[in-house]
Amino acid sequence: MAPPSVVHAYTGSAAGAGGTCTINFPSTPSTGGHQFAVIVQMYSVTTITGLGVSSVTLGGSADHFARAFSQVISAGTWVNEVWLDPGCASGATSITVTLAAANSTTQVNVFAYELSGVAAGYPLDVLTSGFSLASATAWAAPTFANTQPGVLWIGAFTGQGSTAPVAGPGSPWSVNGTSTVSNTAGGAPTLMACYTNPVTGAAGTMPFSGTTSSVGQSAVLLMAIPSVATGTPISWSVADPASGAPGQSGVWCAPPTVTSIFCAGTAAGAGAGGAPSTAGHSGGGAGAGEYAAEPGLGVTPGGIYPWATAKAGPGGTGSAGVNGGNTTFAGDTVTVTANGGQAGGFSSTGLGAGGQGGTGSANTIHFDGGAGAPGTSAAGGGGGSSAGPASSGNNATTSAGATAVTGGGPGASGATVANTAGSSPASGPGGAGGGVRQGGSSAAGHGWSGALQLAYSPSRTPGMIRIDPQAARRASYW
Repeated sequence: MAPPSVVHAYTGSAAGAGGTCTINFPSTPSTGGHQFAVIVQMYSVTTITGLGVSSVTLGGSADHFARAFSQVISAGTWVNEVWLDPGCASGATSITVTLAAANSTTQVNVFAYELSGVAAGYPLDVLTSGFSLASATAWAAPTFANTQPGVLWIGAFTGQGSTAPVAGPGSPWSVNGTSTVSNTAGGAPTLMACYTNPVTGAAGTMPFSGTTSSVGQSAVLLMAIPSVATGTPISWSVADPASGAPGQSGVWCAPPTVTSIFCAGTAAGAGAGGAPSTAGHSGGGAGAGEYAAEPGLGVTPGGIYPWATAKAGPGGTGSAGVNGGNTTFAGDTVTVTANGGQAGGFSSTGLGAGGQGGTGSANTIHFDGGAGAPGTSAAGGGGGSSAGPASSGNNATTSAGATAVTGGGPGASGATVANTAGSSPASGPGGAGGGVRQGGSSAAGHGWSGALQLAYSPSRTPGMIRIDPQAARRASYW
């Protein structure tokens, strides 16, 4: 089974208050019946209300364009979106992206792919994304597996504050181009690079990573486009590839004929407690995130549904930590809510208490996060591990972080040496931070942010999509 193929790949960029980016096709007009996939990255140096895409047009017409994915990395300053146009019109010679709001510091990079051989119906097999708000030279998308054989992978990397060449993944990936734009107010530029990888074998994980010499902040998006609708569940996920991340938000657009989906979320782990400089005093370990799911969440075809993955709780410095945030997805009548873990405690006269794990979801499936351990005279308390799709998270009982359950994230260990920081989880989602041992200026460990997954099955009839609840339950989580 051959995957879809790239007929044309176009790139464009713009800056300033105009809020539009037009890509003119240099030679060949669009071919009727093909699909356009458009990736848009927006960045604004100064915060702007309503940053996002309001429309994408093909040759001046809305055609069949609809938003498939929106990711708010940092409200008002960084947003990524994906727009799809199945069965495009023929003869068009340009694509125009219009932003809902812009100012003199706004920058936008656009990659547009004209594709052939794409499955009828909803044309995404999987989509996953991640980001980092810290300076780094290495980047990677969260590892995720395609559910169907014979897909076309499309990966996009964006680095803010970089004009340096990007070293992307090797063969069989191929680069389709780069786009760099600087804002008109003289702020740091953004660089975007897109890659494609046709895979003809069986379903499996697809690593997507690379390096660049100078990046202040970065975002990575990875999606797979199938060639045929097989009835295999489609998966869509958002997870953060680093601890301490601030969470994400956006919207999901229900494909035609989809009325029910499987939706699961893990909440964020909390930050652990700090400790005073007095000997024998330690901070408490933090509580981890809850897991919640609905196997048949009602949605309306064409509806737009807001989602948010939880913000990780920071650790305290001479104070208690901060609670982890909630992960939510609002369906038609029911909202999936996974509750964040509670912060590790601080005491100026003794030992900090351990934080409770996230709890309280009313969803059909829900499991509590693990609790953190209290501090002792010899160590900060360990953090709890987050819940998974089949069990509650583990409680920490000593300075050691709780071990992860299947589908959950581990807790972090508390400090055993005076005046040293507590640790943060080694992986996610939703694990909690470890406490400080005797150290007024030492920071306790922070938690890991939350995550979200949707699953639903396409119809075996081209152009139709249906839900298979049993298959959705069997879909791999994370």
